[in-house]
Amino acid sequence: NVKVMRYRGDSSVLCDKDYIENRYGVSPDLYPDFKCLVGDSADNICGIRGIGPKTAAKIINRLGNIDSVILNYESIENQKIRNSLQCCREILLKNKALIKLAGDAEIPFTIEDAEYTATPIKTMDVIRGIGLL
Repeated sequence: NVKVMRYRGDSSVLCDKDYIENRYGVSPDLYPDFKCLVGDSADNICGIRGIGPKTAAKIINRLGNIDSVILNYESIENQKIRNSLQCCREILLKNKALIKLAGDAEIPFTIEDAEYTATPIKTMDVIRGIGLL
């Protein structure tokens, strides 16, 4: 039920389930596992040598999440890919820790505090409120 806006001016796109599946070849719930294999240069996460997006999608769709890939890498027919996965186990585990979001962080406010109200406020009221006038 999550959609993310990738703002690119006139080329902006709303990333939803269909977008992820069509663009990357994996379901959104497995996208973080996909990124463990291919890496993410924007976040300084190195991928596994010899594994690009197409190969990563095939591996994830066949074996499932990254834990399953680590446990079942021997079933991969391509020897180079199998060897890469075998010797990069620690990198995969590190990538998983970096990519997966922690679900136990406390939110420092109640949901009611985050509720948006459309009460109009004037710029001068803000300036007075923060003590600049």
